[in-house]
Amino acid sequence: MNRKIYGFRNVICLLILGAMLAVPNSVFSQSDRTVGLVKRDIRAYEGYTLYKPLASVPGGPVYLINNAGNPVHQWTIPLPTRPGGEVFLRKNGELVLTTDQGFYAINPDSSVAWVVDSTQPTIAGQERWFGHHEVVELPNGNMLVPGFIEKTRAEAEAAGFDVESADECPTAPDLTVLRVDNIWEVAPIDPQVGFKSGWKVVWRWNIWDHFTNDSNDRKKAFIGYDDPASGICGQYIQGAWTFGRFNALGYHPRRKEIVMSASLFNEIWIIDHKVTTEEAKGPAGDLLYRWGNPYAYGAGEPFVSPSERGDQKLSFQHRVQWIPKGYPGQNHILIFNNGTDWGNSSVIEIKPPLDSNGKYIQPPPGQAFGPLTPVWQYDEYDTPGSFSAALISSAQRLPNGNTLINNGPAGYFFEVTCNGEKVWEYINPAADAAQGDNAPFGVYRSWRYAPDYPGLVGANIPPREPLELYPTMYTVDVKPGSCKNTINRESTTGKLALAILGSEDLDVTTIDPRSVLLEGFPAVKWVINDVSSIDQCDCGDGYPDLVLKWDRPTINVALDNATPGSEFLMQLTGYSSDGWFIGGEEVFVLK
Repeated sequence: MNRKIYGFRNVICLLILGAMLAVPNSVFSQSDRTVGLVKRDIRAYEGYTLYKPLASVPGGPVYLINNAGNPVHQWTIPLPTRPGGEVFLRKNGELVLTTDQGFYAINPDSSVAWVVDSTQPTIAGQERWFGHHEVVELPNGNMLVPGFIEKTRAEAEAAGFDVESADECPTAPDLTVLRVDNIWEVAPIDPQVGFKSGWKVVWRWNIWDHFTNDSNDRKKAFIGYDDPASGICGQYIQGAWTFGRFNALGYHPRRKEIVMSASLFNEIWIIDHKVTTEEAKGPAGDLLYRWGNPYAYGAGEPFVSPSERGDQKLSFQHRVQWIPKGYPGQNHILIFNNGTDWGNSSVIEIKPPLDSNGKYIQPPPGQAFGPLTPVWQYDEYDTPGSFSAALISSAQRLPNGNTLINNGPAGYFFEVTCNGEKVWEYINPAADAAQGDNAPFGVYRSWRYAPDYPGLVGANIPPREPLELYPTMYTVDVKPGSCKNTINRESTTGKLALAILGSEDLDVTTIDPRSVLLEGFPAVKWVINDVSSIDQCDCGDGYPDLVLKWDRPTINVALDNATPGSEFLMQLTGYSSDGWFIGGEEVFVLK
């Protein structure tokens, strides 16, 4: 079989095992991975991870990577996007992105599919509004999105907003306009055509209709509340005086409820959404449930300092969602808690208490909504500051019970088991830098999609080279001693051998075998022997080779997405005294 990968060898030689040679550790002081794939474990949920770097601008990228850390698809952003905005893949293959004027979708080839510009309504009489962080697709194909409307200083003051105190903030201008958050449901004018036909508002929830200065009314937003950590000055954010700022939404299709992250209240709220009307008429319902900061409704002690948090459990959280049906923890609520006020982040899973009729249990006046404690939590409180994301970030429960976590400012994604063990780690690399040279790009959110997700069906997703750049290419030989690199995925025993071929220019003793990853997996053992040479099948060439082995269950997972009866490029990366290197060779997947 003729194989030529990266300009490397195209035939294979005889495997000869020998004694392992000692390799000096002194040459490996830089072999810790600082960008790209850091760890891959067989227990990670196999799929594709979608993300958009914060630096993405028109012409910038959105990436879909496999569990080996290699991109399988990339979109070019044709229109402006919000730096900290949502991106997700619809089941029809359209990629949806948010902007400060609404949201839009692009096709797999990056062409614009349709646009919802909330500042330019397509229906006469629709109110102008400003979209921001989020957009959520409902089961009927409509979209749920938070968006600001603008109130004058006089309107804000009449509603009870303390405009005079706002004027005293040293780092903010006097309040002239207050941006007040709403939640909008928009639908295509012609459902058969979709959003290409234009859009209309079919449902709306306006926080302005739920202001009260009565702290005993727990079903309404308490307008007099100021975050004790930042005061009213904390409501001047991203260049505007803001009230609400719902930076995340979730939807429960069976309960027909919306959960939102009221980030400036350090709470999550749940409201009813049982009926979608053809036209938005009047205010939607009051709050059904709220959790995270009972002080906001007069039922708990306030935050005082990082060491004296009162009853506040959430701080500037940036992700909230119900765990889907059929997943471990189904119907529980998963929250990325930034912990901005105390400098340590966490991911929290709570089970809201329900009565026998399935309604949220209302606590007595002066007491907080339950639960008192989460049912599950991931944090790194034992090492303060090690997991700290002051803004953005996300978490997603996966079908196997693991949780995918995105430390947004660091662009660091990692997957943990229910016991908190990391089984997959990836750091978004600066695409124009070799490993470790530059700081990574931040990432607002990441999503993991199953290989059979309908939105991937029409996508061309062969794995490409990693996003991080490797300055050196080494010749590799899969299955030394065989001229045909055939692999049967039904086999579960034995090991797969791969040789990195030594030469006059490469002393393989300078390679750190612990740094070598094949499709993201580390080798289980290695030896140094002369087992192969270029252009021959049954002999060495006098230069020692580094022979590494991987167990078969790991290889089968590495090839999980390969098409039976096809060739698949297996890629290998590692570190030597010459720096980071890459290599690869095709294998033929039998089954």
